Amino acid sequence: MGGPFTGHTDAVCMAAVVEFDGQSVAVTGSYDETIRMWNLNTGEEIDASRAGKRHWTGAVGATTLNGRPVALTVTQDGTLRVLDLTTDRSTTTSPADRHGESVQNLAVTTIGDRPAAIIASGNSSDPVKIWDLATGNALGGLPTRATGAVAAATVNGQPIAVTTSYQTVRVWELTTRRQIGPDLHFPKPVTEVAISVDGHVIVCFDRDIAVFTNTPAPREH
Repeated sequence: MGGPFTGHTDAVCMAAVVEFDGQSVAVTGSYDETIRMWNLNTGEEIDASRAGKRHWTGAVGATTLNGRPVALTVTQDGTLRVLDLTTDRSTTTSPADRHGESVQNLAVTTIGDRPAAIIASGNSSDPVKIWDLATGNALGGLPTRATGAVAAATVNGQPIAVTTSYQTVRVWELTTRRQIGPDLHFPKPVTEVAISVDGHVIVCFDRDIAVFTNTPAPREH
């Protein structure tokens, strides 16, 4: 393993891996309000001269859109912004239905052939929203409230999301918007979740970590 990636001037709060020019690159977001890209083979920053222009002020994630790495941010006025990391240009923003300053977490995935964002508000009265990143159009939402971490992945060809609210975790099939399995309850507040491409759901609560090895089929309503 190489040495640490250096460049941020404050704590790093987001990390993602995206494909660019046929190779995997790391994208990091920091409380210094910059987004940076890194060559995973060399540890060198990619185009460091542009990093100062890649500002964000709210929730942040990263994905690939039309073959190019992009950062997804929700700004303080509630605007959903897709930033092309190679040109530092905003490619789209959300429509008039703003997300508000309470956005806490987001995740990015693909629904069908469309890149999408799953956005969770810190307000327990707000539903989880889904947005088409290519057009900025709303794709509806999930019939749940989520105030904490969210995660998404494609499992066996199906887009899956995990949402959290305090001590409860729910797993969703995004195409149908149906819940998979029962609610998962934990003795302490859930702080982070992740889902792997083979269907493992990882839940962090207090000092403990739980792993669920099989994602069940969507439950009947």
